[in-house]
Amino acid sequence: MKLDNQLSASTSFLDKFPARLFELGVDASLDRSRQNTREFTVTDKVDNLIAHPPYGGCRGKIVGPNYIYPIAGQIGVEGMLHNFVYLSLLGNLAAKKDATGSAPTITETLNFETTISGTASPKVVFNPLPERSFRLAEAGLVAETKRIDTHKVIIGLSIPESANSDFRDARGQYEGQFLSATGDPTSLNAARAVDRSIARKAFQTVVQINTN
Repeated sequence: MKLDNQLSASTSFLDKFPARLFELGVDASLDRSRQNTREFTVTDKVDNLIAHPPYGGCRGKIVGPNYIYPIAGQIGVEGMLHNFVYLSLLGNLAAKKDATGSAPTITETLNFETTISGTASPKVVFNPLPERSFRLAEAGLVAETKRIDTHKVIIGLSIPESANSDFRDARGQYEGQFLSATGDPTSLNAARAVDRSIARKAFQTVVQINTN
């Protein structure tokens, strides 16, 4: 989140003389900004989310898309889940009992940015001045505020390494290059896939080829 608050004021003084007009302008401004970054990792199992939904499930929540503040509504996870289930069941991705290495995983990165801004600029212009008078002729104030909320959601899915294994009581800790997570082996495998996805984006190399 980044928040910018800008405030500026201007005044103009006039004084009439027989052969000239004297004008004095005074301006002042105040610019303030604040920025904070929050990062966290959450791991869970799909059966736990179905059997024990957190915070009362979806009651009182926005279950459809939120076009004003996208991160607060439906963000498109359903399509990713459908694709992962389809690939796992029909794409021959299920891990075998005697397989070595990690179970199949999938990751997806979603980016959302919401910008809220507003400006107010009132101005006061006074009546024409008398012949000999030094007084305030006009005054103006400009207030502007702008807030930018940027959300990045990286989702990782993994299936158990064995269809007959139960990792409900086997909880461990994963310390990756960009994140840490706690959970059962399946959850940690998904966190590991997310960590690899972040690493690929952080260290990706752009190669430009000029054919001229």
